[in-house]
Amino acid sequence: MLDRPWYRIEVKPPRVVCQFLDYESGKLAKKPDRVVAGKGALAARLTYWLMLLIEKEGVITFVKKGEPPRGCTLEVEAVEPPRAAFLIKDESIDLVEPGGLPPHVLESLKRRAMRSYAALRRFFEERSLCLEAVFLEFARFYTDYALVGALSGDTLLVLRDGEVLDTYALHRELQPWLMQECGGTEE
Repeated sequence: MLDRPWYRIEVKPPRVVCQFLDYESGKLAKKPDRVVAGKGALAARLTYWLMLLIEKEGVITFVKKGEPPRGCTLEVEAVEPPRAAFLIKDESIDLVEPGGLPPHVLESLKRRAMRSYAALRRFFEERSLCLEAVFLEFARFYTDYALVGALSGDTLLVLRDGEVLDTYALHRELQPWLMQECGGTEE
């Protein structure tokens, strides 16, 4: 079981909202934890990675480069919103954002999500790491890619159909790279 709050993502074009949500109390965290500047489709893609890097309660705020923080939103330019998103905790899966998809498509996405999640569990068990992860799948936005944030403190996984495509060492590799690619700053 996760001992930290789950994450929730809400898609409200043209903005993407990322917040912590404590499912036990049902309350959202209020304190900002990190601010990342970026813009356009790249920033939109990175949103889903970055929101999984926070290991303590807080809200992650995304703004366009050069703009002041305006709550927990990111302006998305010329990017279609996700059509489906899932949260997985232990062996259960919840549909967070159906996005108008037909039932048979949702079932297919759910099965694929569970396969990827099973691969994540194996990855952690083989390395004796604590599994604290939230699985997010954005079928249309990522063209059937599945992003998985592994909150072990040092690793982020990118999966597709149960296969680990990439791993990133967060503090040594991912964060500086994101800052360089976005041309932003971190506070």
